[in-house]
Amino acid sequence: MSQVLRGCASTLLVLTVVAAFCESALGTWYGHVDVRDVKRPPKVKAKEFYKTRDDLIALKNQLKVRLVLNADKSFLLTSTGVFPKPETLQGYWKQAGQTISLLDAGDPRTLGVGSNGKNLLWTLKDGFGAKIIFMRKEVKAKRQLAP
Repeated sequence: MSQVLRGCASTLLVLTVVAAFCESALGTWYGHVDVRDVKRPPKVKAKEFYKTRDDLIALKNQLKVRLVLNADKSFLLTSTGVFPKPETLQGYWKQAGQTISLLDAGDPRTLGVGSNGKNLLWTLKDGFGAKIIFMRKEVKAKRQLAP
């Protein structure tokens, strides 16, 4: 009997950890461009690579990305700072283990969940290794001072 109880307890513990991990992805994430791992692939001409690299470095300083993952599995991705108007992408998301997929009308975008669950990592397609790293940003309400 005690083996059955231990088995149930361990199953419950695993389910609790999995549920806590899945819930941890919910909410608002703020991203920044990381160009530390940008490298020139052998088949890409140097001139093209350096132009792209310089564009990525400029993006690093201008681009602001916000990702909202909702409990109903919908998402909203907003980028500002580069285009005259904010660019948005919306659709649905799903999580399988350490991977989150953003699904919209285009190609799925895949983000890795950090081992501590505190960041998301999106490697940009054709970005020569550039990434967007998402982190939670605690926004504390400011006290309103009386006039």
